[in-house]
Amino acid sequence: MSNKFCPFSVVLVVCAVIEVECCPTHISIWPNGKTSFEATIQVRWDQNCDPKPNWIKFFEKDPAISNLFPKSAIEIHNDSSTDVVIDQRIGKLLFPGGWNRNDQLSLHSTKPKTYPRGRCLDYYVASFRDSDLLSVNCLKIQPNWMRLTEHIADIPLKSLFIPGTHASGCYYNITKKGSWKMEKFYHTQNYDVWTQLVFGVRFLDLSLGYFLSNTAKYSISTVYEDTLVNPIINILVDVRNFVRLSGEVVLLDFRDFLSGSRDNVQYYHVLISLLEIELGEFTFRRNTSSTHNQLYDFSLNDVIKAGKNILLMGSLEKLKEFDVETDLIWPSWKSFSTGNLNDSEILDQMRLIFSGRSNSPTYNEGFIFHFNRGQEAFPQFVDKVSTTRERAISINYKIKDWLSGPWSLQANVVTADFIMSTNLIELALTTNRYKAYRFANEFVSFPVS
Repeated sequence: MSNKFCPFSVVLVVCAVIEVECCPTHISIWPNGKTSFEATIQVRWDQNCDPKPNWIKFFEKDPAISNLFPKSAIEIHNDSSTDVVIDQRIGKLLFPGGWNRNDQLSLHSTKPKTYPRGRCLDYYVASFRDSDLLSVNCLKIQPNWMRLTEHIADIPLKSLFIPGTHASGCYYNITKKGSWKMEKFYHTQNYDVWTQLVFGVRFLDLSLGYFLSNTAKYSISTVYEDTLVNPIINILVDVRNFVRLSGEVVLLDFRDFLSGSRDNVQYYHVLISLLEIELGEFTFRRNTSSTHNQLYDFSLNDVIKAGKNILLMGSLEKLKEFDVETDLIWPSWKSFSTGNLNDSEILDQMRLIFSGRSNSPTYNEGFIFHFNRGQEAFPQFVDKVSTTRERAISINYKIKDWLSGPWSLQANVVTADFIMSTNLIELALTTNRYKAYRFANEFVSFPVS
């Protein structure tokens, strides 16, 4: 193997991360189906691969240690190709015991295993040059990465690369059949919040609204473009159960938790009461008498040593406007979105925000960067309005290229629609391991003989 080092590139061989010669294979779930079950697998590799793969094959077991035939194979005829979509349906995802959403409902349930480097599911892709195996990767869950990555807990939150989902609560709900309009235009994630967290997401972007039921009770739901999508109670229960099981830290941002409720003060009190009941036990609270009220200056250790796992953010100004007092909510961090920008404008914005320079609007602060594509920035057709999936596909495959290299070191919270069609989680974990290594060795001095 060459000694050439490829920064922030990983490949999985026998479920171990190794140094490779800049030709890793990346696997993602392409959001091209009507439902999460119909989604297929996309494989990407780097432009600079040498030798370049001419076969991409899909396996249900690791081909590096098994002799199974591939379930499907695609020949690559063009050496300039860097990606391919395999016609292999994901179907129903099955996680290792204990990590499925309803596993803990069993009377005989046991605490699930922990996976410091993640755990491969039965979805493997491999690149070949003729019969020579070049690289292997798998679809992997990361339920314990924050807690089990060495030295990461001492790094301030503002210096971590935290993968998140945009409009996290607007997902396809198998138990709640929506209209075709809902599926096409108001779903921004393939999977529910529990599945997002098990895959490694640690930041949830939640815009909320409400309606009054016939019994005059408030029903609070997530919102996308002023449309109610999924009940918030299911999401809060998922978050609570996940942190109890995993010990991980999860951030929730309710920046737009006032949607549709400006004239009803009682809504805010109902919402805060709900958060207190469902998440209060696990929430890291704000010291209302302290002047130190920036959550991003704390580290994971500060949160964990306090016996807490959940961080809630929102607009304190809006709460104050409606005379709502609570120590559950911290001020939201600065937020940026690519929604209405073209590619050139996105790169200009990233140069400023991810520069790490003193003139950056995010210098020495925590920030959230949303990769999403709005209707305004998407090519329009006379007789067709783009769906959320089409808009996500148009930008998600570019995220890896934009964030690879130095910009990943300056990233803080980064989100995307249909996050499983990106390698954002893998990139964040690799970057954080590098940061943790640097942090642990920054003040180490070696004696000179």
